[in-house]
Amino acid sequence: MEATRDEIKIGFENILQIHNRTFEKWLASAQFQLYKYSLLRYHNARDVVHSLYVKFMDGERTWDKEKCPDFEQFFFKAIHSHVKNLAITQKMQVPLDDDRFMSAWNDRDTTEHMEEFMELCRNTLKADESLLQIFDAFSDGFANRDTARVLNLDIRDVLNAKKRIIRKLQPIHDAYFKESY
Repeated sequence: MEATRDEIKIGFENILQIHNRTFEKWLASAQFQLYKYSLLRYHNARDVVHSLYVKFMDGERTWDKEKCPDFEQFFFKAIHSHVKNLAITQKMQVPLDDDRFMSAWNDRDTTEHMEEFMELCRNTLKADESLLQIFDAFSDGFANRDTARVLNLDIRDVLNAKKRIIRKLQPIHDAYFKESY
């Protein structure tokens, strides 16, 4: 049974309440997914979440309440799917058309979860200085080749390090967001 547009809007409005930290977790998860697919240079977490919101409101994406009755869990899965599709297509257009959603979004401090999660990632990688440097370069939006050039590394070393970073950070991501799945 597909949710109506109003049910989806209510789901978003519940998330945007001040005491609810789910929105910040969505942003942090989107940030990690963008990092994982090397898309930080081209996209940001806010654009991912907003683009999905617009797609739901326009009816381009639907929520099947029978398959996943919890809206928060469903939206986490939608974020992962959306970022994976971005990695495949390398395109994203975000029409900013819902002022009420955007004003509620912009009024909130959404950096807390991202900073907290990124700090967990850095602490996990701090034992290996080269991995931490590569992680920081990617977090700053550098592409693979730019990272290799800036750090004086071979591109293959950067790509291998990226795989090791993701292997080390995936359990951190899963544990940090486990209550949201």
